Amino acid sequence: SSGINAEYGLVFDAGAYHVCYGPAEEETPEIVKRATATNDGFDEGKVPFYNGELVDKDRLSELLNMATDDLNMRPEENYLFMSHPSVMPIKNRASLCEVVFEGTDFPGFYTAGDASLALFSTGRPSGVVLNIGYSGTSAVPVNEGYSIPHACFKSPLSAQKLDEIIKSYNPGLVDLSPEDMTTLKTQFCKLTSGQPSAVFSEDSGKTDFQIPGGSHVSVGNEASKALEALFSPNFFGIKSPGCHELLSNAIFATDADVWKELLPNIMVVGGTSRAAGFIDRIKRELLGVLDFDFTMVANSDLYEVWNGGSTMGSLDYMTDMWIKKSLYEEQGPESLANAKLYA
Repeated sequence: SSGINAEYGLVFDAGAYHVCYGPAEEETPEIVKRATATNDGFDEGKVPFYNGELVDKDRLSELLNMATDDLNMRPEENYLFMSHPSVMPIKNRASLCEVVFEGTDFPGFYTAGDASLALFSTGRPSGVVLNIGYSGTSAVPVNEGYSIPHACFKSPLSAQKLDEIIKSYNPGLVDLSPEDMTTLKTQFCKLTSGQPSAVFSEDSGKTDFQIPGGSHVSVGNEASKALEALFSPNFFGIKSPGCHELLSNAIFATDADVWKELLPNIMVVGGTSRAAGFIDRIKRELLGVLDFDFTMVANSDLYEVWNGGSTMGSLDYMTDMWIKKSLYEEQGPESLANAKLYA
């Protein structure tokens, strides 16, 4: 061991919209920011990950350095525990090693897939995770802590896409930020049990929505209509299976002997999944495509991925898991990633 106390590491989780970070072993991340944030305000448009891929290595190293600055943490005395998208292409793994060891001063790090970490935050080693993210949706089966790569599915369905659909119905919402849109979806959206056409035919009157900051917007059932895209994307011209089909595709792509680990542990993450009626609706849709008993994992944690990393990073067995800079300098990013990164 290099004499560094890994307990005091940084836990870092970045997506296409938010980045959150804080010291390990805390219950919640100390800091949550937009993924486009810089120390001097906003730098719109540059995010590290998009729809499950690492798209900007420089942006990721900037965010990691910003995190240690914000937390007054000396990176050279700490290990970094970071999440990555479980559906991330294998070629991106070597790039993660490069970002950490070329772009920051951490002496070692470990990375785990977001689906594994979300399950881990609830004490589960296995299950299947539907992640409705800002830039895309994925369904990822996890067995004993590791995702099953050939059975991971992703889709362009996303919170961003839903926001666009809502705004196309109601031009009064055009200037709302993604945060305001999340509030709107959780407050005013009620998914029904019916087909999309049912939502479109009912006229639900208008409700007054007060945007944080004061102004008011008149809102009808645009959000409820738009969220039907999660189940009937083709109806909206989006080429993708529905969320329930992504989940069943992921489960059935695994070996039958793994199903008994997955079916009792179906977990849904992402702000959009908190819309009223979503969990009931996805259960009902799953009943139509799964011929087996299944259980949805209750999830009330907004930062389940970060939380899973915080817990995992402080376990004793992590002592042998850290990927050290000395090894990186010896082996290079490609062979190191192949040998050490497979979650």
